[in-house]
Amino acid sequence: MPRPSHEPRPARSDGAHLAARPFSRHLFDHTRAQAAFDRQHDVDELGTRVQLALAMLWCFFVSAPIAYVEFGGIPLLAFFLWRLPKSWRTLPSLLVQPHAIFLILWMAWLWASLLWTSTPPLAIEEAGAIRFAWVILAMWPVMDRRPWIIAAYALGLALAQSSQLAQAIGESLGRHPWHRAPDRLSGWSHPVVLGSILTGAVGLHLAGLTSTFSTYIQPKARRATFRALAALGLLTSALGVIATGTRGAWIASMLLACIFLLNLARRAPRAARPRIILATAIAAAILAALALTIARGPIERRFGRATHEISAALREKQFTSDTGARLLMNWWAIEAWTEHPAIGVGAGSYPDWVRTHLEDIGIDPSARSIHDHAHSAPLHTLATLGAIGALLCATAWILTIAGGMTPSSRRRASDANSDAPTPSAPSLSVDRTRAPYDTAPGWALLGIALAGLFDVVQINVQTSAHLFTLAALCAPWRPLMKGKSRP
Repeated sequence: MPRPSHEPRPARSDGAHLAARPFSRHLFDHTRAQAAFDRQHDVDELGTRVQLALAMLWCFFVSAPIAYVEFGGIPLLAFFLWRLPKSWRTLPSLLVQPHAIFLILWMAWLWASLLWTSTPPLAIEEAGAIRFAWVILAMWPVMDRRPWIIAAYALGLALAQSSQLAQAIGESLGRHPWHRAPDRLSGWSHPVVLGSILTGAVGLHLAGLTSTFSTYIQPKARRATFRALAALGLLTSALGVIATGTRGAWIASMLLACIFLLNLARRAPRAARPRIILATAIAAAILAALALTIARGPIERRFGRATHEISAALREKQFTSDTGARLLMNWWAIEAWTEHPAIGVGAGSYPDWVRTHLEDIGIDPSARSIHDHAHSAPLHTLATLGAIGALLCATAWILTIAGGMTPSSRRRASDANSDAPTPSAPSLSVDRTRAPYDTAPGWALLGIALAGLFDVVQINVQTSAHLFTLAALCAPWRPLMKGKSRP
């Protein structure tokens, strides 16, 4: 039946066709799921607030030194388990969503690969990197307070960048609070790790800044405050990525910005596209000027070194350099997959396979730099888990990213007859809801995923913690705050 011309079309979402809410209506009753969240406020409002505070505390400290990451989630996990008798009714609405199902299947396949791995201890260590998956469950009962959790996560990213500033100040005074290679400012985190995390921060603040141009954010003073904070976050995150000296993160951030701007231009009205181009050009010019003013020397040296090492690897077969070794590990991952295309060599077996492979072709393994992983999340997954595991992994994270880019639910049917005015559609916005940063977690997750093209982000403990924290915020169906309504 054709849609009447006066009936408004539902707002499209970034990637929402991959994780659309109408499809989820066939999986569970949204009204009953929402009622489960409302019920816990009626029976245990204090416990809900405490769990929210602990979830925010986790999101703040997930960017802290690794010791805080390992132990910082214990209070949240313990309180979640203690409060489970009052909050368990909220969990089915998470576990039946497609992204959660595929995440469970991928993790199950990862652990199942211990059955055919050649190095069980390394396999347990590699599979154990996904141990922060519990965060998705522990934060779900308070997901109706999602904006507060996103704010805590953004503050945690600022905390990580404060260690970069501390390192810069210390080195200018002749002190070295953290010993890093020249031209690499990463504070308490490894440069590659922080580069991946801050690539996600670029996506978070890029989507957040764009959302502040929505006419749905009222009053104007509040919109201006969010706009200033988002612009500051985007600028400091971009400069932070540059300061890490991580070339993979540089490339991933540029790819992320291009994807975001193409999506924005595609969704914006034709008349608004010149403004997008102009605003993008101005922002790029400002960022380039700041980057070249602050770090021109380090940027030139890092790019020059990469160019030289890639040229030596391709022309002279010199694979002893940092970049050359990474290229070789990429190639060996492809060879490992071609030998075991369906199920891979098993988690943790990649370095052992490389050594055996070198011996088989008459090369002394000690003459090569053999790393524990393939320096590329897609290639490492193919090599260790095969096509089956790679398909499960890709599907899980694509659905999760698409879910995070899906705007939050429309207002409840019970609020449909309220006297609240219905805002008009924004002329230029990615987020089509009242809450700023609504779709930002999806873009942050995409940023870390793009950084994973150059690093195995899912088996590094710190980046894995960020992946699962963002995944907790990226369910396509999310509950509404009790007593509130959204468009």
